[in-house]
Amino acid sequence: MTWGQVIWAIIKIAIMVGFVVSMAAILTWFDRRGGAAIQDRVGPNRAVIKVFGREFRLAGLLHPLADGLKFFTKEFF
Repeated sequence: MTWGQVIWAIIKIAIMVGFVVSMAAILTWFDRRGGAAIQDRVGPNRAVIKVFGREFRLAGLLHPLADGLKFFTKEFF
């Protein structure tokens, strides 16, 4: 294989990994939004972040980030 083929293969792999990670986040968001609508509770579509008295609604896009932070700060048993 030439260097051009190796670089092209790495680029294709990076694009596919990026696609899979993006789709996982989007599908998680849709799952939570649908579950919240079915159960009639505050879900990612109505969750609010309050900073200095101002409310920010980011359509639930920060929920995966909050899950990751929660995962890394959990206590190990």
